[in-house]
Amino acid sequence: MERDNAFMRDAIAFISNQKDPAAINDNVNFFFGPDIAFTCWAKMGLYDAEFDGVKPWYAKIPRVQCMDGFVLITEALKGGDGLDVLVCLESTTMVKLKELYANIDYLQD
Repeated sequence: MERDNAFMRDAIAFISNQKDPAAINDNVNFFFGPDIAFTCWAKMGLYDAEFDGVKPWYAKIPRVQCMDGFVLITEALKGGDGLDVLVCLESTTMVKLKELYANIDYLQD
């Protein structure tokens, strides 16, 4: 998300329209809660890093057991097209997401 003039004006308008601006916070409740946290590592130069003269061919986060409600977007395998998207959801919620995906025509090949 680009933080340009329009973004800042929108943020100021949002804050000024709140009954209690002091109550605004950036807390999220995504671990087994109702929220989802997104982060995007695309275009961050992950494949430009160098370790003893060797560059990585695939960059990802380590496997963590409790990541419910977390979404990570990274560049695809080095040389590949597109993005890799890691979606971590509680199992019944993941089933609902798969069912929703299957019923959206424009997402199908």
